[in-house]
Amino acid sequence: LDTAVAQQRQSLAWHQNNLDRAREAWQQAYARVEGLRKLVQRYIDEARALEDKREQKLLDELSQRLPRQNPY
Repeated sequence: LDTAVAQQRQSLAWHQNNLDRAREAWQQAYARVEGLRKLVQRYIDEARALEDKREQKLLDELSQRLPRQNPY
């Protein structure tokens, strides 16, 4: 019986060690994914801001080209 208990404890320790290593690997991968997600979001935000500026510039240019209508 003592041998069986010792084997079960050894098995439990082995599985706990594997769980700890897997959890650590997952946490590192998750941190990397979150960092990349933030980087991608920053690029998206920058691209959107540049597109908004380009669109506003185009609208400003077009409004200046339109003939002015005199309300009188």
